[in-house]
Amino acid sequence: MIEAAKTYLGKYNIGFTIPGQCVAFVNQIILDVFDIRFPIQGAQTARQLLTATNTRPDLFEQVKNDPNQPTQVPSSGDIFVLGEKWGGWNPDVNDWNGHTGIIKEDGTSTFTAIEQN
Repeated sequence: MIEAAKTYLGKYNIGFTIPGQCVAFVNQIILDVFDIRFPIQGAQTARQLLTATNTRPDLFEQVKNDPNQPTQVPSSGDIFVLGEKWGGWNPDVNDWNGHTGIIKEDGTSTFTAIEQN
């Protein structure tokens, strides 16, 4: 996943859903790597990825952050999703948008990512 994400560094308006948005970027990477369109059904915003239907549990496992595990950090190539109060308020869905992207490098308590919007 990380190699596919790196091919888009310095480019913009990536994705086939709403180009330029973070979910469109992640959907494009999944399409590039697995040739799957919309593996997470029902998500218009990144935050909705946390509760949407995963149509490919054989490929994608949701791991929720545990605040009691300070060293719990995603690995390079993982998809991250930020929910609560990230990404601005979206009146169309009456919720915060959230944010998502692909982990580029992981550390002991931080990570860097490839993302858009």
